[in-house]
Amino acid sequence: MASGPIDLVSLKTLGSLRRAQEIVKTAAERLATGKRINRGSDDPAGLIAAESLEARRRELASQIQGAERAGYVLGAAEGGLSVIQDLLTSLSGLAVKAANKSGLSAAERESTQLEADSILQAIDYVVATTTFNNNKILQDGATFSIGESGFAFAGVDVKTLGAARGEVRAPGANPGDPDIVQEKTFTLADVASGRAANLDSGDTEIAQRTIKAALDSISGIRARIGAYQRYDLQSRIASGSVELENTTAAQSSIRDADFAKELTELFRGRILEQASLYSLADARDAYRDRVLGALR
Repeated sequence: MASGPIDLVSLKTLGSLRRAQEIVKTAAERLATGKRINRGSDDPAGLIAAESLEARRRELASQIQGAERAGYVLGAAEGGLSVIQDLLTSLSGLAVKAANKSGLSAAERESTQLEADSILQAIDYVVATTTFNNNKILQDGATFSIGESGFAFAGVDVKTLGAARGEVRAPGANPGDPDIVQEKTFTLADVASGRAANLDSGDTEIAQRTIKAALDSISGIRARIGAYQRYDLQSRIASGSVELENTTAAQSSIRDADFAKELTELFRGRILEQASLYSLADARDAYRDRVLGALR
């Protein structure tokens, strides 16, 4: 009859001990992982929300990374175009100089043409060597896409750059016949030696117009690149970064552990665990005393 209450106390104490150990186990796990939700049973609804936010966080991080990478590519392209623009500016000065044919000797005109040929070769070299990730971004043209937005421009080629209309005159079929005038599209390639707009013996007026058209074309491409970087890429990076910060904060508030709270729970569980052990020991001592008393 005396053992009944003692057994009941022991059972209650063992239950309290199990609950205390569960508190210690949960708090220790959360402190070790840094997460409040480690499995679905911890918080089913919270797990769904946290995973949804994690998917969005990864998507935003990829979008920001893609925008930054596109910015690097466009920066490399704009740098190459800047060099080409400087070369074209120098070529424009040579064309103006060559237009004064009466003030230049034959040797000076020939030297001017040699400089022009060197500039054209330098432009070809810049186009061929401006690369990003082994892609010749000026030679072949490029398209930079982020989601549904993108930027594209045609490659730079002296054979097509600086297209300008001009007239070509040829002698008539018979002596005394008027010259045959034909319209033709000239490009930067026609400024080279032996071509119709060369700076030695060619049409320097057409050369100047062609070079100006080439400069305008390069300036336009650089302006488009700058506008795209400033108003599209930078706005995407800025807005994406703000949303990423808010998404990460929301996910953290749901999934991450509150270290102060978990430390408190750990200490509370330890205290309850020790108290339960002491209570269990007391119950066993009382039971032992009663048994020995009955045997005396």
